[in-house]
Amino acid sequence: MMGSRCNVTLGEVLDSLSDYPYILVGEDDTLDEVARKVKGRPGIRSIYVEDETGGVKGALSLGRFIRVLTSPRCRYRFSTRNLLSCLTADSVRDLMDDHLVFARAEDRVLDVIERMLKKNIKEVPVLDERGRIVKNVGLLELWDVLEPEECDRE
Repeated sequence: MMGSRCNVTLGEVLDSLSDYPYILVGEDDTLDEVARKVKGRPGIRSIYVEDETGGVKGALSLGRFIRVLTSPRCRYRFSTRNLLSCLTADSVRDLMDDHLVFARAEDRVLDVIERMLKKNIKEVPVLDERGRIVKNVGLLELWDVLEPEECDRE
């Protein structure tokens, strides 16, 4: 029985998991447009960038987005990269990360957890075969599905 929990796939438990709130934005959306979408939704931690077909092509870090919006910003941490972002960012395209960390229903929960820990990500979108979000799941809830320490002992 111990091994069966370690090999459980995301699809097997997906219906029992919460759908963490997120918003979808386009890469051509202005930062002001995104700010309007985020404002008044304090539970939002994930901002995903969708393409013209509704598939997800990237993510916008909420922390980075807020730092750019509140800058003249960016005095707290001076680096060329941060300074350039603060001075030149006009749209989502300027700030988005197109190396999206995501999961699929066929992925083992343990593999998803390890991927999230490696990238220091607290939420991850579960995508269907067309790249559309089925659900946005959280690390702690996935952790509750199994005990990774038990899987290490196998």
